[in-house]
Amino acid sequence: MYGQVIAGRWYDTGNPADYLIAQFASAMANPDYGPLLRQLVRDLSDIDRPNSFDTTA
Repeated sequence: MYGQVIAGRWYDTGNPADYLIAQFASAMANPDYGPLLRQLVRDLSDIDRPNSFDTTA
């Protein structure tokens, strides 16, 4: 059996959901994409609120 100690975070990409999480986490760490993705998450978190896309109110 072999093992490797790594510094940092380990992401399993063996299934589509975990692969997406790894890609998203990597993009969030990028200074060019991180702020944009953080804003996207904030905007998407409003979806659960009633009338979050209603611009007439």
